[in-house]
Amino acid sequence: MTQATVEHISLEMIATYAKWCGIHSREQWQSYHQHHVRPSWVPDDPEAFFNQYGEWPGWASLTAGGDVNH
Repeated sequence: MTQATVEHISLEMIATYAKWCGIHSREQWQSYHQHHVRPSWVPDDPEAFFNQYGEWPGWASLTAGGDVNH
């Protein structure tokens, strides 16, 4: 299995990661990563990362099981 890199990460993978970590907001994302090592394939700021591709659904949709594909 090929390991994902931040350049090739999908919105679905980040949504799964955030849910697994119990993250539901930007504040929780930042707090979580102050206390835990962020995997290299996870963007530091998913909002900025996915906004550059016009794919950001918002924190509520990303972490609450919303349709991340719009």
